[in-house]
Amino acid sequence: MGASDCQRAKFALLQALNDKEPEVREAAARWLEKIHEEDALNNTVPK
Repeated sequence: MGASDCQRAKFALLQALNDKEPEVREAAARWLEKIHEEDALNNTVPK
């Protein structure tokens, strides 16, 4: 997945945080948390 695809996916998840369905909001929050953790690992591990 290219960088722009990742940005679009993150944006879609951010938009899902405002969904009317609680299950959708909760799932989006979990995915965003996982992505944030992965990004943090990728930015701290020497390459």
